[in-house]
Amino acid sequence: MKFPVKSDLSVKLFLVFILGLLIFIPIGMIKGVVRDRLHYREEAMNSVLMPIGNSFLIRGISVLIPYLPAASESDKKPEKEFFVAEPVRYEVTADLNVSKLKRGIFDTPVYDAAITISGRFDASDFAVNGTPLAGARLIFDVADRKNLTKEPEMQLNGDFQPKRDHLFSKPSGLYIAPFAWPLTEEQMKNGFDFTLTAVGRGGKQFILRPGSGENVFTVRSNWDDPGFFGDWLPTERTVSQEGFSAKWEIPGFNVSSSFSSVTDSYYDDGEIVYPQSVRISFLQINDIYNRVQRCMKYAFLFIFVPFLSLFFVEAVRKIPFHPAQYLLIGIANALFYLLLLSLAEQIPFNAAYLISMLVTVLLSSFYTAAAAKSRQPGLIMAAVSLTAYLFLFGLLQISDYALLIGTLGLFAALAAVMYLTRNVNWYEIGLNSSGGKKTQPADDPNKENRDR
Repeated sequence: MKFPVKSDLSVKLFLVFILGLLIFIPIGMIKGVVRDRLHYREEAMNSVLMPIGNSFLIRGISVLIPYLPAASESDKKPEKEFFVAEPVRYEVTADLNVSKLKRGIFDTPVYDAAITISGRFDASDFAVNGTPLAGARLIFDVADRKNLTKEPEMQLNGDFQPKRDHLFSKPSGLYIAPFAWPLTEEQMKNGFDFTLTAVGRGGKQFILRPGSGENVFTVRSNWDDPGFFGDWLPTERTVSQEGFSAKWEIPGFNVSSSFSSVTDSYYDDGEIVYPQSVRISFLQINDIYNRVQRCMKYAFLFIFVPFLSLFFVEAVRKIPFHPAQYLLIGIANALFYLLLLSLAEQIPFNAAYLISMLVTVLLSSFYTAAAAKSRQPGLIMAAVSLTAYLFLFGLLQISDYALLIGTLGLFAALAAVMYLTRNVNWYEIGLNSSGGKKTQPADDPNKENRDR
């Protein structure tokens, strides 16, 4: 069996592949820089948000009733217990005015909140299985009092209530940061309407917890990029460049644990999360760091496509390129991500991408033309690199279909390469790689005998 003669070109192809893999070492280092900058941004945001309480969480309004349970035959002296009643109607209206506070080069969205909470408690909700005791309280509970910038005001049946009192006796773990107002016997007997007004500040998220009655939440803001999370999405929403307006209508039977213990919370990426809640995020979901990380997922495209362009020029046009020149082209394309990150922290992302793309494409194409001592290889490099970078920019604009479009684009690129090289005789290129002269096969010792 005869095998084709190995050539310097096949060795070069293998070497180019190895160099491409080596370029991923600086790519990995740049990924580390992106993670570090993301960490620095989180530290800057936390330094701004910590003094104002981070996310503003309103846990709800309830009535806390102390009582003695009905004594059984085995219980000689029952101990005092607490009963928690929730409103049959619970409405929250919040106007959130978002501004940005700057710490270093990082902007942090912070909102000023004007909140009105209204609803009603029916007397039938105060029935306890035992003997009610004096000291019933109306409770307004939040996760952190630092979110409030002034004392909340409470009206019962249209009358302003005196200043709140201290809640000395309460069930352990039920409330976090409660405000309490005493209730009269008449209010407990007939029920009452309530209206609370509060003013505060927060960041990251605005969180509301529904109760066991009928819940209606209305939130308006000048923020144009909200994220709606939690257990319920808005029933109505309007989002524009001027801001957003959203409304939730949540029936009580959909709330499985209306006012459960604070132990039902958990942490997600350092942020406390309460189940059975409505959450609105004020962070940039598609910020520059996420975009740069998405760009780096296609790093192989910007490393091997220029390498293959140089290799085809070398194979077809017989213009030799040294491995060091391949390496420099690869490093130039790797530094594109670092340049993009540093510029995007100072100017809009699209402008940073355009500048980084032009600088990288011009550097690679001029260097290729100078190394080949010909303008055409430089133009080929510019066309190939520019197409790849524009393709990536398009993927960043359509995040929902990025996988589909990216796969189709790579398949189209492979099809184009196969079409352009369909008539190339690779064995002939390999045999003619040194000066265009074919390599003579070794003499066959049996040729003379066969000739005879």
